[in-house]
Amino acid sequence: MRSLFLTFLVLVMTTGEVAGAQLSRISRSSTAASLQIYAHFDAPPLFRERFSERRLDLIFLNTSIAEPLPQPGPDEAIVKTLAVQEQNDTILSLFFRYIPQDLSITADPSGVVIIDLIPGNRFTETYRELNSHLGFLSPVSR
Repeated sequence: MRSLFLTFLVLVMTTGEVAGAQLSRISRSSTAASLQIYAHFDAPPLFRERFSERRLDLIFLNTSIAEPLPQPGPDEAIVKTLAVQEQNDTILSLFFRYIPQDLSITADPSGVVIIDLIPGNRFTETYRELNSHLGFLSPVSR
């Protein structure tokens, strides 16, 4: 009987593990040329990134999402922001209207992950298409 109780106790303790850091909110700020997205955690998270054309996925390992999760709505640069809990990880997906011209991701020791980007637009999209057809174009110096 005692071994059954100990087995039950171990089972309850291992299934009730709490995820590491918790995503509490997503905020945004912008300047004339760039856009910053902030993912606020209560502790610094470990993460991986996947970037493909108009989508950025950040996979935060051993994290959870606070309910409710305040996040910014769509704008001229970002079509959709999606935060999904998948097993013990949180996936934050950003869907861009145009391919960003530049993108960097940094983690702050206080638990804030900063996505700094220069948004693309319809003209940079056209330049990319033209450049892929013609090869590398460089400005002419006079």
